[in-house]
Amino acid sequence: MIKVLFVMPITYNAHLPHFRSRFELLSVQMESHVLFTGDPTMDGQRFKGTVLHAQPPQDGSSIFGKLLSTARMIYKGWRIARQEKINAVLAYDPLKLGIVATAIKLLTGCKSVIEINGHVKNAADAESNDGNVKKSRRVLFNMASTITLCLADAVKILNKEQYDEWEHILRRKPCFIFHDFVPTSLFSPGDRDEGYILCVGYPFRRKGVDILLEAYDAVRREFPGMRLVVMGHCREPERSRWQARFDAVPGAELRKPVDYDQMLDVMRGCTVLTQPSRSEAMGRVLIEAMACGKPVIGTSVGGIPDVLGHGEAGLLVRPEDPADLADKLRLILSDQSLRDRLGEAAQARCRTVLSEESYVRSSQALFQALKRKSPAPAATGIVYTIYSGE
Repeated sequence: MIKVLFVMPITYNAHLPHFRSRFELLSVQMESHVLFTGDPTMDGQRFKGTVLHAQPPQDGSSIFGKLLSTARMIYKGWRIARQEKINAVLAYDPLKLGIVATAIKLLTGCKSVIEINGHVKNAADAESNDGNVKKSRRVLFNMASTITLCLADAVKILNKEQYDEWEHILRRKPCFIFHDFVPTSLFSPGDRDEGYILCVGYPFRRKGVDILLEAYDAVRREFPGMRLVVMGHCREPERSRWQARFDAVPGAELRKPVDYDQMLDVMRGCTVLTQPSRSEAMGRVLIEAMACGKPVIGTSVGGIPDVLGHGEAGLLVRPEDPADLADKLRLILSDQSLRDRLGEAAQARCRTVLSEESYVRSSQALFQALKRKSPAPAATGIVYTIYSGE
């Protein structure tokens, strides 16, 4: 059985279903070791084919502190790889975690897989709260990503746009396109409709919340009682600036996020979920709402068209176009039969292409490709995609 070391971002509770169920399902094909920053009391905990390795959070946010934290993570990962005879190390991103995974690969000789979970080359995921990107940060993002991707044995991405962004590197690598794990079995339909348009996520500018506010303001008088609810992690003083914009639009509510296990109730209560993002590699909340049988609206950027089956399981709108979003809101809010049809199509997609089983099969294909020993050169470019039949 293959042994894989997953290098993950900060994790506050490794036993929540959306984290734990992923590795429990993968345990049928691999032994998983999960290295992450989090509560050190989780270090060494085990569940169904999985061992947790927690790295204590860094003290402060200085450059030295970040470098020290990275070095400690590399050392811990190297020890795990040596002691457990790890076959492959997978990094959640090509940046800091990618550097950690690449160092472990070079130190131990195991294979490395780098995931790209955002659109980092154009620095959309490096945006500051006001939408500006420092040139130095853009350069650092691209340098780190270039190094880790060039040294990777395989790359996992979420959509074709990511491949196009990095084609000069990825055309020489085995590249796999499939969704991130979403525990769709936890999100089931309900019979509630509490009369609100839902948007979940942060940063608000990247998620297009300003576009959504404008679109909602254009349609709210036509649908009395229909509220807009936006939820996301947002700290002061930025939150106060956004709150002022919400206060100017009657019926618009800015709420604090809820724990993951409470999100099902929030999803079940909405009339429609919107994701008018400027940049979105996949759109996890879209899949969660679809699994609840809710109609969804998303922008035609990144991986959203793939998630929505190019309009078959949800409505697509042009990015940064509040008028188009307002038109789609009118269409969906005024037609119950359309909402029902889209909800049914969304559920069907979550049972097939976007299912937990689809993720496990795709992961198996990736790691089986790494295990093959053949004198012939490995296939490169896009060698696997769950969207090939669409």
